[in-house]
Amino acid sequence: MASVCVTPGTLSLTSLVSQNFTSLGQDIVTDASFTAVLTSLGNAPLGTVQLTGTAEQEVLGRLGATDTGSWTTELTALSLSGTVLGATSNVSLDPSNSSDGNTSITAVGNGTFQINSFFDVFVDITLDSQPPLSTTRGPIQVTAVPEPASLALFALPLLAFAGARRRQN
Repeated sequence: MASVCVTPGTLSLTSLVSQNFTSLGQDIVTDASFTAVLTSLGNAPLGTVQLTGTAEQEVLGRLGATDTGSWTTELTALSLSGTVLGATSNVSLDPSNSSDGNTSITAVGNGTFQINSFFDVFVDITLDSQPPLSTTRGPIQVTAVPEPASLALFALPLLAFAGARRRQN
């Protein structure tokens, strides 16, 4: 199989699943989808990558729904899956590394808020191809805006698959 890569794509947090306030801060879970273009190493488009799942972050110290400001945050869960190159790809957080960052929350009116978060993310990536591929990558700098219907750039390291495929050939 030829070597391929995934261009930086868009992580859309499509709907709020839950938000809870604890003594530590706010826990936010959202449905998420990732869309990017699969290209050859020469940048020729080969198709679209679409992964869906959920993302969860803990905003440490944000104790109320109307609080604005900046806080330390941790991406506590990321689970995305979809078809890549005819095989199922799964992306999840690497449990041996924390994915910490910063979050700022500002009011935008009508009771809504814009949440801007930046994380250094460590992920485990699998592709159930033959032979199966699995790799851990990070830190990957991810900017996420976990407010329903917000968009953010998300660089997914499927380039690791390209290197693994290249070494197999």
